[in-house]
This record gives sequence, C-alpha cells and structure tokens, in this order.
Amino acid sequence: MKLVIGLGNPGAEYINTRHNVGFMVADAFNTKIRSTKSEFRNKSQIQIFKSQNFMNESGSFVKDITIRYSALGTDQYWHVKIGVDNRPLDDKPMGIEYVLQNFTDEERVILDRVIREVASKLDNI
Repeated sequence: MKLVIGLGNPGAEYINTRHNVGFMVADAFNTKIRSTKSEFRNKSQIQIFKSQNFMNESGSFVKDITIRYSALGTDQYWHVKIGVDNRPLDDKPMGIEYVLQNFTDEERVILDRVIREVASKLDNI
C-alpha cells in the first residue's frame, strides 16, 4: 500500500495558490497512475488524499491518515517538498500574503515542469 497525501487549502479561491502545490502534485500523480503509460503496476494499492484542512492545520489530517493506515507496518515516510519562494530580496510581501497569491505565468511554466517531474518520480517510489 502506498499513500500519497497532498497538502493545500480547500476551496476554489485557493486552487492556483502557492499553498496548494501539494494538491497540484496529488492531482498530477492521480492523472499519471490512471493513464496507460503509468509504470505503477498495482494501482489499487495506491491511496491519494488531499487534506480538507487548511494548510496550517494539516498536521492533524496527516496524523489521522497515518494512524488509520498503520497497517502499512512502518513509520518511515517519504516527504516531497517543493519550494515556492522566489521573491526578490528587496520586495518581500508578508509570508501569508505571498503563499496565498496565485503563481505568475512565468512561475507556472516552471511549476508545471516540476509537477510533471515529481509525479513521474512518485510513480517509481
């Protein structure tokens, strides 16, 4: 059994924000494993979750899921982190303001490539 837990904020207003990169990766991975090109052979052994708690409250969701699936027989987990901070040093909006902003078009081009790469790597874990 493999668990993939994407973190982010629930709600349409947050879909393209920096805080929702975890959701974006979970969605991309879900699309990938459902495709015929996926190398993950036993798709029924994958559970993909997207926290419905807000990002700053996601710890309890992750804890609940890992307890629920304690039958995995391990307390060792991969953590995938994607950096979203490329603010110029001289113009840094406050953290909360920044992470709730949508990505710029230029950032989105880079992000889409990173998301595809991460989803591809998850396919091999």
